[in-house]
Amino acid sequence: MSDLVVIKSFPNGISLHMDAQAPFEDILTQIGQKFRDGASFFGNASMALSFVGRVVSAEETKAVLEQIRNNSKLHIVCIVEKDEMTNKTFVKALGQLAQKQEPVEKKMFYRCNLEHSQVLESEESIVILGDVQEGSSVISDRNIFIMGSLYGFAHAGAKGNTGASVIALEMAPEILKIADVEYVSKKRKGKTKIQPKMAMIRNKKIAFEEITKETLDNF
Repeated sequence: MSDLVVIKSFPNGISLHMDAQAPFEDILTQIGQKFRDGASFFGNASMALSFVGRVVSAEETKAVLEQIRNNSKLHIVCIVEKDEMTNKTFVKALGQLAQKQEPVEKKMFYRCNLEHSQVLESEESIVILGDVQEGSSVISDRNIFIMGSLYGFAHAGAKGNTGASVIALEMAPEILKIADVEYVSKKRKGKTKIQPKMAMIRNKKIAFEEITKETLDNF
């Protein structure tokens, strides 16, 4: 079988370049083989993942992640869409923070936009590949990573974990809670400037920090 999948790297991530015409089952088989053969090379690093060459459905994405998980110790912290590839700072921060916070912990991946009145809740850390709109809620007993905009309600550390955090590509929540500490935003006019930020508890209050090298070094 010829190379239906080629693995390439970008800062803090890897991309799967896949044959556009080959049956997905053949693609999946070769992904498993390549990650099994390269397991010692990848180690247990935390990385972002992107798909190149073909459109991958939500079910196919889950199947790819399962193949990687079953054939290597590599930890995929997020899936990067094509238009998100330009924000390398956020991808790098997400990977580094995941390594510092929870290198072996499970994360639940959701490719969706949460709309008004929708609620997403999990005991595990949550990675949302989309936006959390006004009126919607995301709740995790651990950490929340949003590869998009946070305009609604986010509650990390819902069972009292004061060391939990919320990270978003665009941080503009209506309400944000970590454990029992709450932040309520002031009324804003229009959308804020896109800016990756992390929310955590500092001195018994919710603090927001831009994701920079200094943030990572001090975390």
